[in-house]
Amino acid sequence: MLRKEILILCFFCMSLALDAIWAAESPRLPLIRDVELQPLGAQIKRLTEALDALGVPLAKVDADALKGAMAGGDSDVAVERIQQVLDKYCLAGVNINPESRVKVAPGPAKPELLEQGWRTFLIKVHNEAGVTAELVAVSPSAKSSFEGG
Repeated sequence: MLRKEILILCFFCMSLALDAIWAAESPRLPLIRDVELQPLGAQIKRLTEALDALGVPLAKVDADALKGAMAGGDSDVAVERIQQVLDKYCLAGVNINPESRVKVAPGPAKPELLEQGWRTFLIKVHNEAGVTAELVAVSPSAKSSFEGG
């Protein structure tokens, strides 16, 4: 019996070590400067309402941090803090440079899927070009199994 307990403890320790490695190696998304706080705050309100409606609200500590950041006086600090809070939920960062070239980088959110379920991730978009066309992400894996005519 002791051997089984030691084996379980080893697997648990390995799991913790792998999580620590992922956290240490998780990519960081760049902070975007020169963002107006008022429109960003309005979008944050819409985002949190949508996540609540989907049944995947932000962690309470993060929701409180967002409210605190938006209530703060310095808009540059608030914008930076908002990005720091939300970036950890981002699966990817999309950059559209001034020449309208698009680059995608992995975000810090751990890309775990849920069997027979749904996962929600954020995507951070930095639109330097000011492109107004709709950004559409397409995946063959996300298509319906039946696409009738």
